[in-house]
Amino acid sequence: MEPSEINYLKFLLGAIIASILAVSAVKKHSLTFDGAVGMVAVGSLIYGIGGSVWAVPIIYFFISSSLLTKLRSTQKNKAIMSFDKAGARDLRQVLANGGIPTLTSILYLFTGWQGWFIVYLASIAEASADTWATEIGTMSSRKPVSILDFKEVETGRSGAVSFAGSSASIAGAVSTTLSGFLATQLFSSGWESFSLIVAIPSAGAILGCFLDSVFGATLQAQYRDLESGRITERKSAGDKRYQLVRGVSFIDNDLVNFFSGGAAAIVAMLLYYFLY
Repeated sequence: MEPSEINYLKFLLGAIIASILAVSAVKKHSLTFDGAVGMVAVGSLIYGIGGSVWAVPIIYFFISSSLLTKLRSTQKNKAIMSFDKAGARDLRQVLANGGIPTLTSILYLFTGWQGWFIVYLASIAEASADTWATEIGTMSSRKPVSILDFKEVETGRSGAVSFAGSSASIAGAVSTTLSGFLATQLFSSGWESFSLIVAIPSAGAILGCFLDSVFGATLQAQYRDLESGRITERKSAGDKRYQLVRGVSFIDNDLVNFFSGGAAAIVAMLLYYFLY
């Protein structure tokens, strides 16, 4: 696709579809107002550039992740107390998950390289893998272990992994790439290879999700409540400030998610380049 071939009506249609989803999400408290604005911007660009083939995977990610977020358990409710953010997703969270996919769609617009769809799909699948791992993993009654030393840690701790969460991450990655493959079969005749569209993006996504846990355990800021000794991602609660005990103060979960999506995209790009 060349810049001269831009169909501005597709951008308008993308904005309408994204707006409908965003309004519904705000009403259901899945998105904040600024998160909804970000979603409309991301959706407009991706649909406007890539059409239905590119839109289906990110819509699948958004809907599946929103539904999983609504699931609750005693373990999950306790874990949420450790998260820096819980509940409705804000603009930073939307851009953390949608920034790399949007960038790849823009690069596709100006280069026309078909491989950008594979890279795009890997970044979306990584976002799904990470979200599914968190939402389902925190519901497990068994405590997770640290990805660094495999010692038990509290549910919700950055860098924690579990069998349930890891299984969910694989399911999230593969199902998202399958949605992309289905979209190519329904709306395009140029992508017939199942292994290309599913295997490479899934591999990049799963590795990116693994790196997300590593980044979370090493780079992401973690704090201790000196009164209770509890480890949390939050810098403070009300007037109470917590002590930084690990990671870099300006690296939060949103930045880790952005890094991980980028890592998944790079892995997929390299695999596509050397295998195809």
